[in-house]
Amino acid sequence: MMSKDDLTLVPLTRELIEPTIVMCGECVGKNLYTEKMLLKALEQPEQKFLLLVTPENKPVAYLYIRLIGIEEAEQIAKLSLSKLKELTGKDAPLIGNMQSIGVLPEYRNHDLSKYLIELGLQWLTEETEADIAFGVCWKPHGKVPVEKTVKSFGFSHLADSRRVWYDRTDLICPVCKGRCECDAAIYYKRLDRRG
Repeated sequence: MMSKDDLTLVPLTRELIEPTIVMCGECVGKNLYTEKMLLKALEQPEQKFLLLVTPENKPVAYLYIRLIGIEEAEQIAKLSLSKLKELTGKDAPLIGNMQSIGVLPEYRNHDLSKYLIELGLQWLTEETEADIAFGVCWKPHGKVPVEKTVKSFGFSHLADSRRVWYDRTDLICPVCKGRCECDAAIYYKRLDRRG
């Protein structure tokens, strides 16, 4: 079995788009991420897509982060996020959306998601003006696979949201084996830059 030391951290590149789509399909569902979306992640400075690849350059884990406004965050979460405005004291807080994270099944339980989230938070605090980190976390069968990890970084649970991905009719959920009926748990963390 490979360890994190055998993997290399790289940014998404054009050459890796195809294998990344395949990996994302296995991790979070087929058709959730398209070539068009990943090209955007490559070209826009307010988006970051990190990969862990094997020596053969095969992607096995990823983290996708985007800087967004409160309105888009509410659309993604499918609920009001006025609490985030209260927490930041801003009507229009800049949100570091931890859009998606995934690790191929055979590479799980090696702290890869912890490593990627740490890098994501580092990027948000050191290279962006984001006020808050936020994640709409998948909750199949009432359990959040990434819950322990996000809590270890000081994320707090904000709310649960029902059938968040149901309107993505082309998404084939790895749990539902078709249209996704899974719920989500919303987590947030204030970004502190005081040293």
